[in-house]
Order: sequence, then structure tokens, then C-alpha cells
Amino acid sequence: MEEIFLEIKDRILQIPDSKGLTREDFFEKIGASYGNFKGKSKKSAIGSAVLVEILSKFPDINMEWVLTGNGSMLKKNSLDVGNQDLSLLRELIAEKDKRINELNRHIEDLQGQLQQKSNYKSKKDNPVIPTSNNG
Repeated sequence: MEEIFLEIKDRILQIPDSKGLTREDFFEKIGASYGNFKGKSKKSAIGSAVLVEILSKFPDINMEWVLTGNGSMLKKNSLDVGNQDLSLLRELIAEKDKRINELNRHIEDLQGQLQQKSNYKSKKDNPVIPTSNNG
């Protein structure tokens, strides 16, 4: 039984490396002590709370892999969902850019109209009086 806990803990120790985290940061994030994953403590049972925290903080981690070593560390569909999300984000960004361009054109039109009205008002308020040169 100790061997099973040792293997589970060894797999858990691989997670922070795959996430670009230090082990200390990883264990702080899941509310566990790194000390329980090294030395003699490594052979002790792992609490279900730790597994729940890993699952909730890192939903792309394959729990079957953590518990049995079967499959891959990451859930297969997690990459697919990421690609779908990326495509959706690209579409939203393109729509946003299009709308921004439309609004910029509208602003330019309004600024032109405002300038025309300003010029008209200026001419109306300050009429040019012709002077005669009867010298």
C-alpha cells in the first residue's frame, strides 16, 4: 500500500513542473505541505482534500493519471477546448476591431460636421465688411 501512495505522490510532484510553478507555490495553492511529499512522509496516505484541491485548482489535470498512472497527465479534451476558446476569442477580437473602425469613422464624420458648423458660426458672428479703396 505504501508503494501506491509513493507513486501517487510522485505523479503529483510532476504537476508543478508542468505548470511552471515551484513546488512550494504549487503546494501553497492546493493548501498542502510540501513536507508530506518528501522523505518518510512520502509513503503516507494522501488526503482526499488534497486531491479535491488539485482538481479544483487545476481542472485540466487527469485524475485517473494522478491515481493510477493510466493515460496522460492532462485531460485530452482540455487542449481541444483551449483551441475552441482561442478560435472564439479571435472571432470576438475581429468583431471588436471592426466595430472600433466603424466608430472611428463615425467620430471623424461628426468632427467634420462640427468643424463645418463652427466655421459657419464664426463667419456669421464675424462678418467680413468690405472696405473701399477710394483713395
